[in-house]
Amino acid sequence: MKAKEYVRQLFLIMFVFIVTIFSTIYFFHDKFDNNALKNKEYLIRDLEPTLIFAGDSRAERQLNPKIASSLLNIDINKIVNIAVSSGDALMIEDLINKYPEKFKDSTLIISISQNQLNDNSKQPGYFSFNMISKLSFIEQLTIFSTSNTETLFKYYRSNIFWYSKKLLNINKTSNKDFVDTNGFNGIDKKFDYNNYTIRDVKINPWYENYKNEEIKINILKKSLKNIKNNVKELYVYTAPISPKHLDIIKNTNYFDIEIQMQSSFENLCNEININYKSYAFDERFKNEDFYDALHLNINGAKKFTKILLNDLNKSILD
Repeated sequence: MKAKEYVRQLFLIMFVFIVTIFSTIYFFHDKFDNNALKNKEYLIRDLEPTLIFAGDSRAERQLNPKIASSLLNIDINKIVNIAVSSGDALMIEDLINKYPEKFKDSTLIISISQNQLNDNSKQPGYFSFNMISKLSFIEQLTIFSTSNTETLFKYYRSNIFWYSKKLLNINKTSNKDFVDTNGFNGIDKKFDYNNYTIRDVKINPWYENYKNEEIKINILKKSLKNIKNNVKELYVYTAPISPKHLDIIKNTNYFDIEIQMQSSFENLCNEININYKSYAFDERFKNEDFYDALHLNINGAKKFTKILLNDLNKSILD
């Protein structure tokens, strides 16, 4: 009897422990503080922008407000770049809710990248915390149960850390990033394309076991819809890819994946009636315009800013 009682008590302890763990995890599954833009919030708070560049690193490092100001003959402080590394459309929604009057008369140009379509691209920074926060508790556990559990661990750690500071009433401090360039982070480097090989392509999380089960794209679609309803004009684009990268993936399944991705972005934007343009295969860009296979350097950014705004010039000035 003693043995049976011991087993029963052990079972109850384990049961309570498991329930406590899962209850705690469940509590924190959507307690996400979307503060990725806190160091660029000043650009919206302190200025009166009419043209806003946003999205991920392929806007942060590739769209230059000073070039745009000169091209469009608009005051430099009317143009800002609030894009950040690994950024996505979801990050912008909180700023729009916080400063609706700043956005309602502004034109917003957002860069989106291929990792925002690949549901198997789960590494930290490639399956954004913003997107994870939109998943149900069961979806989070299911999606990350077999691979990249590190991403989910970091997500929950971030949530617990933020919530603890909130309970302790610890105020967040923020910096002002890239003040002199209105948020633009140009990279003055050259792409070592002679040493770039198919091995580099294979390890890129963008393409990792490519699968589009419409998990990410449905989250993105909902976000873009909300944004569209709260700005004057919304434009979405995918950025240029280096000729070296395209040459390497030619005649491989990676090229087919790129085609599928660009088509999916176009279909998404057409479905919700948003202006979209892909520069992925634009032949006006050379390897010398890049600092790595997928990012333009500071000179390439100057070129790209002019090309993009020339394409959109009439709409922006209307």
